Amino acid sequence: MFLNAQNKQTVSDLLRPLRNLGIPVAAIVDLDVLKEGGKVWKKFLKGGFFPELEHNSLADLRSKVHQRLENKSAYGNGGGIDKLNDSDREAAENLCSKLAEYGLFLVKEGELECWLPELRVTGYKPHWLIEVFRKMGEDPNDENYLQPNNSGVWLFIAKVRSWLVNSDRKGIPA
Repeated sequence: MFLNAQNKQTVSDLLRPLRNLGIPVAAIVDLDVLKEGGKVWKKFLKGGFFPELEHNSLADLRSKVHQRLENKSAYGNGGGIDKLNDSDREAAENLCSKLAEYGLFLVKEGELECWLPELRVTGYKPHWLIEVFRKMGEDPNDENYLQPNNSGVWLFIAKVRSWLVNSDRKGIPA
């Protein structure tokens, strides 16, 4: 099931109540969620049921990674965490991995519109999504059908699925 929270500031408004009901729902957000500090970031972590003792360390790492991404103009179509040097990219990967443990998945390329560039689809999310699905095709026997592989968006979705089916997943209250 897919729910659209409309923006990164409201993801927790859907995430937290569903998880309180025991529903293992994952959040998929663009990398620019790292621009959000203070109350918005804390609300995001609370939505993922992160232990409160980790909030400050994650906020500090978020701030540092955000600054490096901002310095490289790496948000949006700017290339995401791959624009960072090795050490900074490793720190960004560590942050993304820690968030993913709690079902909070960041699009490391910047934004979901950066996925499947071979389809040459541009535009804002609603238009982009419809056009991507159209270009992907629906008949696996069609020669133009886009076959899944083990990279990019397919790898990302596999990681989300792994979290969803993991009975020992973090981020669901007892």
